[in-house]
Amino acid sequence: PTVTLGELPEENIFVGPQKKQDVLFFKRNGPEVYFHLYESILKEDNDLDNYTCTFRTAVLWCLEVPVDEVLIELIHMAFGLQDEACSSSRSNVNILHSLVAAFLVFASRYSRNEALDQHITNIIRKRQ
Repeated sequence: PTVTLGELPEENIFVGPQKKQDVLFFKRNGPEVYFHLYESILKEDNDLDNYTCTFRTAVLWCLEVPVDEVLIELIHMAFGLQDEACSSSRSNVNILHSLVAAFLVFASRYSRNEALDQHITNIIRKRQ
């Protein structure tokens, strides 16, 4: 199956206010939560629905807990997934690359970093 990323207009991204209990939860449990998400993504027997759910989970964390550390840790996780995809002979390499690209597109638009967004868009175009 083919997965395509539609346009993500900035006006459709709503970031709620920071909730103290959410911020504290991620400060206290973040490393464990990120580890479990990372391990879940790397399972060889995942299907497309699982990859979609993990992507949505990462995006929701960014939107629901608008703290820079959450976005930064998820970007680190994305780079770890990219490294795993590049350094192994996994059967899900293409899906991992797609998942990382999709998350980095989201992250660049969410952070409103125009230079990062332009760079990621150029890399994706060159690899198509």
